[in-house]
Amino acid sequence: MTTELHSQPRNDRVLDSGNKSANNDTFNTRELYRDLPSLNQTNRANEDLTREGNLPNIKIAEAGRHTLSPAWRDSVTDTGRGSITDTGRGSVTDTGRGSITDTGRGSVTDTGRGSVTDTGRGSITDTGRGSITDSGRGSITDTGRGSVTDTRRGSITDRGNSVSDRGIERPKPAEKPDVPARAFTMDLKNHAANHGKPDALVYLPRNFDPEKPINLVIYNHGWRSTATSSYKNERLGDQMAGAPPNTVLVIPEWQRSPGAENGDQGALAGQGKYAAMLQEIMNKTPGLKGKNISDLESINIVSHSAGYNPTTKMIYDPTIGPKVKSLTMLDSAYNGPALNGWLAKNARELASGEKQFINIFNDTTKESLAQAKFVKETLGKAGLSPALVQEDYKNGKRPISKETVGANGIIFKRSDLTTGGSGAHGAMPKLFFSTVLEGANLRRQRGR
Repeated sequence: MTTELHSQPRNDRVLDSGNKSANNDTFNTRELYRDLPSLNQTNRANEDLTREGNLPNIKIAEAGRHTLSPAWRDSVTDTGRGSITDTGRGSVTDTGRGSITDTGRGSVTDTGRGSVTDTGRGSITDTGRGSITDSGRGSITDTGRGSVTDTRRGSITDRGNSVSDRGIERPKPAEKPDVPARAFTMDLKNHAANHGKPDALVYLPRNFDPEKPINLVIYNHGWRSTATSSYKNERLGDQMAGAPPNTVLVIPEWQRSPGAENGDQGALAGQGKYAAMLQEIMNKTPGLKGKNISDLESINIVSHSAGYNPTTKMIYDPTIGPKVKSLTMLDSAYNGPALNGWLAKNARELASGEKQFINIFNDTTKESLAQAKFVKETLGKAGLSPALVQEDYKNGKRPISKETVGANGIIFKRSDLTTGGSGAHGAMPKLFFSTVLEGANLRRQRGR
């Protein structure tokens, strides 16, 4: 059975998914000529250059080889072969073969063969063969053969055969609705025992998208805690806010008797049992059903206190282990040598930052210092520098930063910090779970 505990409130307004109409700022290409010849030929009399929208129709009536008059106010002058100038409203100038310039409202300029420029409202410029530029509202520029650019509202650029729109308001695709974060408890067949409590808790982040890469964080709680109590008391859902996108939290109930002061894992102590449990969890989680453990982008394990018992099983599991990219021990190295095989196998990946190991300790100081020594010796044997291990043993009252987590592959840190009446040991999940996830997000942004 899967039971949804809660959905986080939708604090943000849901965006309107309706489409807005695009600005109809286009040219009637049937009425523009890609290669305009000189307009002193009688067969080009009374040609139309029309812009749909702001630019009115401009009609040029040819009166002879050198003198032409517009279809509206003011004179027209031809300053070269077939060139035309109108210096008033609706004026037109041809400064080269067949070139045309209108320097007033609705003006048009052709600066090359068949080129056209309008430098006022609805203006048009052709700077190459058949090229066109409108440098005002709804302006258009053609910077190559047949290329078109609109440099303001409704702008369009064609460099060759391509077209890019820098300003036009296109219809927006329907936006996905905002989906709040959700938490579920589950009863499983693959569990530690029939203990009467939920066998797992799953947290899906806000706007979880099963079509995108999925990261998994497994939190293994300690003694005197359960999957549900640790989620609530440590505020793990709230601390997920800074995690990498699309990160799912899984808290397995690994004890035969949840909350007991022992490390008895019941049926889960068997070979492959945690992989079977995790696969069943995925099969019962909305959006994960139909996916396999191998489909996950990464698995990151955070172990507190006695959580080292299931953690050790998971990192050596042939299905789960290869997906583990990060291992964090929150005062959990009570059996430090049990991790030595994993640390040695992944020494190069840890040194390069491809994978990560973090040990924040207080009660387990002796075990953790021995573990740090083993790691540095292992690096040295592999020809790697022991200085790659980030160590901080003297600043127990100083919290570790997300930047430190994000920048280092191997970290050993002593903490004497407390919070909420908890001692240093019990305070670690409240103090460091979010920092570890925020650091993981920095590592993702840096490509690690």
